[in-house]
Amino acid sequence: MKRLTITIDLRTSWSEFGRMYARFAESGEQAALVELRADLALAMAAAQALQELGRSLTSEQAAMRDQIIRRELAVECGRTGTTH
Repeated sequence: MKRLTITIDLRTSWSEFGRMYARFAESGEQAALVELRADLALAMAAAQALQELGRSLTSEQAAMRDQIIRRELAVECGRTGTTH
């Protein structure tokens, strides 16, 4: 008998991760913050890499980067109901 496998993708965007991290911090969830420390370090390292690579992007790549940043900030600020 063949077994049915269902995969559910529960990964969040980095913006969603940031909101979750902020909520844990605001509510004093110290244990959760400790568990998420490595993910926060990864997010900050990725932000630094993007900042440094930004100088070498083509105008099209920079426009795409800026569009993604605007989209994620709009989600963060609640201006849209979508995350992607």
